[in-house]
Amino acid sequence: MNKQHTPEKVLLSALLTLSNIAVLPDWHDEFYPVLHTLYSMVDSGSPQVKLQILKLLVNLSANEDMVPSLLAAEVSGSICYRYIKLLYSD
Repeated sequence: MNKQHTPEKVLLSALLTLSNIAVLPDWHDEFYPVLHTLYSMVDSGSPQVKLQILKLLVNLSANEDMVPSLLAAEVSGSICYRYIKLLYSD
């Protein structure tokens, strides 16, 4: 693999493309099968990957029809822990 095209850069490019596609609700049905994977990548990816996945999830959450699936998707305990920690940090 070319040094310019490391796996991380390819992943970031793919996530950027998916984030742009997710602006259009016509494509949201295609994301249902990968929601669990996206959540797990938020927990384990690099900071750049995490940010791009969160942007993608924000775009998906703009569609009311996606919200129940986003809320129902299984997330790891550490994501929940971090969120609760942020809520009660004050």
